[in-house]
Amino acid sequence: AEQLPEKAGLFIKDYFPEAKIKAVYKKWDDGVVEYKVIFKSKTTIEFDMVGAWSEIDVNTKKDVMPRFIYTQYVNETIDKEFYDQIIEKVENDGVYYEFEFKDNSEAKIKTTGQVISFTKND
Repeated sequence: AEQLPEKAGLFIKDYFPEAKIKAVYKKWDDGVVEYKVIFKSKTTIEFDMVGAWSEIDVNTKKDVMPRFIYTQYVNETIDKEFYDQIIEKVENDGVYYEFEFKDNSEAKIKTTGQVISFTKND
């Protein structure tokens, strides 16, 4: 865990304070450093080289996707449009958030809160 950028360590401390880290992987992808943190609960978080999270995959049996890790607008959209959904996975590219819900549906939401797409998978 000491390998992680400071911002990533603070994110884990703030949003997953009870989590126990099982492993940290550092990889290079086209010259860019990426980190993958795996908790003992099997929840995983991927960070970029400065420590910003890019993907969170939550083991919903043991962990809950933290609130307020998205923009205010995205939080408002989630509360309004997807209040009854359990978020299992979210990817963040800085412009869009891509959500995967426990019922296998998916949503793509712009940082401004605009829902770009919603797919209900059976």
